[in-house]
Amino acid sequence: MPLAISQVDLPDKPVTRAAVNQSKHIGFYLSNENGYTSFNNKEGQYSSGKWIPVSGTVNLGQNTAKLAVYYPYVVTAEATIPLSAAVYDGDESIFLCAKRFDATNQSVYKTNSISLVLEHVYARLKITLARGNNYSAKPSWTGLKVQNTTMRSNGTYNPLLDTYPSTSGNNYYEVTAMTDKVLGDNPTTDLRLIPCTLDGGTLDITITVGGKEMSVSPAIPDGALQRGKQYNLTITVDPTSLTMSSISTLDWTSSAVSGSYETN
Repeated sequence: MPLAISQVDLPDKPVTRAAVNQSKHIGFYLSNENGYTSFNNKEGQYSSGKWIPVSGTVNLGQNTAKLAVYYPYVVTAEATIPLSAAVYDGDESIFLCAKRFDATNQSVYKTNSISLVLEHVYARLKITLARGNNYSAKPSWTGLKVQNTTMRSNGTYNPLLDTYPSTSGNNYYEVTAMTDKVLGDNPTTDLRLIPCTLDGGTLDITITVGGKEMSVSPAIPDGALQRGKQYNLTITVDPTSLTMSSISTLDWTSSAVSGSYETN
């Protein structure tokens, strides 16, 4: 039976649209196990009410097919999907989600569907600055550096194995072109980061406010940046020092949303 996807929804996210943008594409993966011919990053598009491969057909037989699906489609992906730390600026790539699953022609027989819950690939870090009682001015927040020896700014994700096989680049992520961030307005910067276990369980955070660099090293819950987790940090800024006001962790994927898979 040929496989098509009738609906793909994402985990909860801070935009008004819960479903994927149908003008964008998804990616299919299939392993070479159980007699199937493998493929990597087969592009899928929305057409006639379902998501289908742009070229070729994904056929299900009686043997179990080991598959994965992810969104949004990354044209440069091969056996793995490239990852990079970044500021959330409205691009849905921060919501890169994937899911491994098994399917056969019998698993969709009569029911005509397979339900999945997509999972976030990145960790999310939100840093908010609060103005301390000793700081009457409202200077601009112009720089942010988040660092740990185990962090990397680039990496890869293998959707079939659900692993992060390689990382590269700096052991920090730095934002140097921040705009419209004024202390006194509780400015927030929202980052996507590659999951990792933190050396010492802390993050070294350096901010630049009013041209002055200051640092603080908060302990992160569980000592790691975990995929699908959102870390909210509030830092109080005084003229000569930083103080951690609060740290909280919650599931970035706060509820399960099923995608419906069906044969055509």
